[in-house]
Amino acid sequence: MFLFRDLTSVIGGFNPDVVDISALTTTTMINQRRDIDELKRRSLRGRVKIIIGRVSTSEEWILEIDADTWGLIALMLLKSWGVIRG
Repeated sequence: MFLFRDLTSVIGGFNPDVVDISALTTTTMINQRRDIDELKRRSLRGRVKIIIGRVSTSEEWILEIDADTWGLIALMLLKSWGVIRG
C-alpha cells in the first residue's frame, strides 16, 4: 500500500496495470477524486485502470470521478481485463 505522495512515483516506476484507491468513509471519498485529478494532471491517468473501494462508493461515483470500476464488481472486471486468472 502506498500513500498518495508515492502513487505517481509507483505508477511511473513500476508501470502497474491497475491501481486501487480506497475510501474508508464517505468523508474520505473526496480524496479519490483528488487522486484521479492529480493523475490526470501528470498525464498518468491513461496508463492505469483505477478501482475505487469500500462500501461508500457506487457506480454513479465512478462515473463522476472518472474511475474504471468499484469494489463490488472489481474482481469480475480484473478477470475480463486479463489481469488475474481463475
